[in-house]
Formats: sequence, C-alpha cells, structure tokens
Amino acid sequence: MNTEKIKEILAWVKTTDLTSVALKEKDSGFSFATSEHADQSFADMPPAHYQAVSAPAIGTFHWSRPGHPQKVEEGISLPAEETVGYIETLPGKTVPVKVSSSGKVARILVEDSSPVAYGQALIFIEPDGK
Repeated sequence: MNTEKIKEILAWVKTTDLTSVALKEKDSGFSFATSEHADQSFADMPPAHYQAVSAPAIGTFHWSRPGHPQKVEEGISLPAEETVGYIETLPGKTVPVKVSSSGKVARILVEDSSPVAYGQALIFIEPDGK
C-alpha cells in the first residue's frame, strides 16, 4: 500500500469523528485508533472470505429460547438457513437469526442477552469450501 494514500486517509479521518479505521486489501492493510480504542488491532480483523451473520433487527440477542441450551459454539459446522439465535425486539416478540450459507463458526462476537443494533455482526462463518 502506498504511503501517500495512507497520509490522505489520515488527513481525512482528522476531519471526522471516527475513532478507528482499518483497511485491508488482499494481503496488506493497516489500522489505527485513537487512544481509547487502541486495544483493537488489524490482526483482529477476520479473513476476507469469512461471512458475517448480522442482526436482522434492533433488540436483545439470545442464543436460544428460554430454557434451552446454547447450540452455537466456535468450531461447529452449521447448515445453510440454520437458526443460530433470536433477537427480542419487544417483550414476547422475537426475530430469528439465521446463517445464509453452510460453514464453520469461526468467531462469536456477542454474548447472550446483549443489546444489538440492526446490521451488527454477531458471528463470523467460514463458508464450506474455503
């Protein structure tokens, strides 16, 4: 990656309220953060072929229905369209969270009963065949 391009990005970031930026192109990239976010690193970014399973709604995320054990763990394989959790949007109303393609759970990003935003990544799946 060319240093002039990085300098341009840094200059632009100074004009925003962003607290961290990461850019990855093929096998190279960079990341930086303000001191309050310095514990995040480029090494924590998932490989490009991982697929995020994102929250389809705003609410409280649950790995399972009340009284049922969590069935999603890192390293397990999931079939396409498998329900991996639920988002409680209102008391008594839930939205299922499903994986779009089959693969192995590579990384879990949220804990049970966590508040989640629409589009927030919940887990990363390494698709079959990668």
